[in-house]
Amino acid sequence: FSYWQAFRRSWRDEWYGATAMKNCLYLNSFEAYLKTLRHDGPGIYLYENQPWELALISSWRRYTTEKLFAVPHSTVRYWDTRVLANLAEICRGSNPDSLPSPDVFATNGPVMASVFEQFGCSSGNVASVEALRFTRLAVEGVHSRSRDQPILVLGEYSQLQTDTILNQVIAATKGTSFHDRIRFRSHPALGQNLPAKYRGLQVDESATAVDAIRKASVVVCGSLSSSAVESMLLGKPTFLVPDAEVLTSSPAEALGPTWAIDLHQELRQALVGEVRTPDDAHPLS
Repeated sequence: FSYWQAFRRSWRDEWYGATAMKNCLYLNSFEAYLKTLRHDGPGIYLYENQPWELALISSWRRYTTEKLFAVPHSTVRYWDTRVLANLAEICRGSNPDSLPSPDVFATNGPVMASVFEQFGCSSGNVASVEALRFTRLAVEGVHSRSRDQPILVLGEYSQLQTDTILNQVIAATKGTSFHDRIRFRSHPALGQNLPAKYRGLQVDESATAVDAIRKASVVVCGSLSSSAVESMLLGKPTFLVPDAEVLTSSPAEALGPTWAIDLHQELRQALVGEVRTPDDAHPLS
């Protein structure tokens, strides 16, 4: 069986189409910029294994000898082949056949560092760094809660996943006093405007997501949301609505009482308890 029909259009686009043109623009833009840049320190870039990153690294190597740090913006899960697929190829150092590579991958702790090493990076290519975003919250400590505080629902960058979360919460609180306590905060990528079918819900207007979490009694978010870490550090029971298209994992695993909710009935039971562990929910820690 030939797979060519499935890949033919993509292959032509990579060499002759819009993608080929974008790659040319990436490479020439980085070269034009780095040629004129004064290089007096290391470079830092967001690592997601995107095509533009190869253009940046290639140009960086051509015009400077300074170190280049790749920083994943969040925890990398061991099954994330988009990020980890080529690490063994990337981390072969000075081999002329290897892909353009950064000098160091900055990871947010020993667990993530070990994942990178298992996928082919030497310990010399990996450095653990502090997640400064959470340092202040760890010092701030646990906030008190009361039952009249809102149930904070945090949206995802995907409208489809945001709909899943909202539908679960609405179904779980239907006909109860909890419904009036729902406060929705959209992901910045989608803006704060609620779709028409959710217009009855109150929108959180706090200056930041952390401010919103401080005011909440309970936080409901997607399973991959890093806001779950902030919620846990502030002592808020956190309920995660999984995305059916990906394996369930959370950056907040092992930090405290975080539960994955599969059905709205489980969420209703969890909200009724609020403080105690819901019997039918699935603890991640």
